Amino acid sequence: MRIKTLSEKQRQIFRFAQSADYALICDGAVRSGKTVAMLAAFMLWAMGNFNNTNFALCGKTVQATERNLLNPLRQIQGLPYRYKYKISTKTLTVTCGGVENVFYLFGGKDESSYALIQGLTLAGVLFDEVALMPRSFVEQAIARTLSYAEAKLWFNCNPDSPTHWFYQEWIQTPRTGVRHIHFLMRDNPILTEKEIEKAAMMFSGVFYDKYIKGLWVRAEGIVFPDFANNPEKYIVQASEVPKRFRWVDCGFDIGGNNSAYAMTCSAMGYDGVLYVLAAKKRQAQDLPMEEVEQYAFGFIDDTEAKYGVRIHNVNTDHSDVIINTLNEKRYIFGKTYKPPLEDRPFQISRLMALGRLKLAGDACGALIDELSNVVFDDKNEKPVILDDGSMQIDTVDSFVYSLAGNWNYLDD
Repeated sequence: MRIKTLSEKQRQIFRFAQSADYALICDGAVRSGKTVAMLAAFMLWAMGNFNNTNFALCGKTVQATERNLLNPLRQIQGLPYRYKYKISTKTLTVTCGGVENVFYLFGGKDESSYALIQGLTLAGVLFDEVALMPRSFVEQAIARTLSYAEAKLWFNCNPDSPTHWFYQEWIQTPRTGVRHIHFLMRDNPILTEKEIEKAAMMFSGVFYDKYIKGLWVRAEGIVFPDFANNPEKYIVQASEVPKRFRWVDCGFDIGGNNSAYAMTCSAMGYDGVLYVLAAKKRQAQDLPMEEVEQYAFGFIDDTEAKYGVRIHNVNTDHSDVIINTLNEKRYIFGKTYKPPLEDRPFQISRLMALGRLKLAGDACGALIDELSNVVFDDKNEKPVILDDGSMQIDTVDSFVYSLAGNWNYLDD
């Protein structure tokens, strides 16, 4: 990867390296060119001003740091450095002529992570996606730089909630010596207008505001406003559904405590569209096991008969005892993987924005109703669906579980 041209905002990153400011914050849209430019400037600054000194590269996890910082760094052409990475200690030794510095790789994944960085003395830290890191880790890393008068802090992130501590204390609160640069996709010179338009089509609603406009906004109101206002865009007739699929899976949310029993069957077409073949909800509490079996097997048999498919996996949210009992009749039930709560509306929203979600209207009434009405939890900083018992989201949950076995492959 060769950096041939720089946008004005990318040039500002390199000018920061030569300034008297001690901290740089780059936030904004995805794919806006902030990370690679910051990484190159950080390395040039560190190697040009220090020798036999320690620095830190920080991400959400060590694996994320390796993927998002270490690997791109080694791919940048034109930097006159030699790299030696030691996996056992997570240290990158960088040399150039007689200069040698060590860069420690860290992951700030939870509140206990701050202990990993204690005891080090650092001349600079690059925080990649700082909004995803706990405050204790970030502040401990900053404290490790206080011994160096010329230390610099480099922060980059995509926006989170406007109540996020980093936004409130570092972006909203003026600080002498802190430079803030807000990036949009057009600040990345390698992106064409067509690529920018294509990327913008991948998001909708609050996710468009965050990842395309680069705004620190709270997730409020209806989760899927376009679906709520235009459900017909996402509905097909059973006759329009393909005959063959890459995979077909079910999700089963077993009810209790005022929730319903809900099942959804989803299938990925060879056209890249996710088809929801059927979704059904039963309002009942404490069903006898015999009726749970009748409900589950009836849904599976009806769906298989209607579409001519075979269902081999039912991702189930309940105890091993109930799953094992169901498996005595048909060995297709397994305990579901549960995607992170904030990932669920994001992934569904992306499928909608890309035109890759279609529901069989005559068989998915329960899911259509819930997707039209679910709202964000306005008490949560993360964009998660409200689940306080005021409205049922059991069919949406079963829909998520129907995708769980292929969750990390939905973008393929």
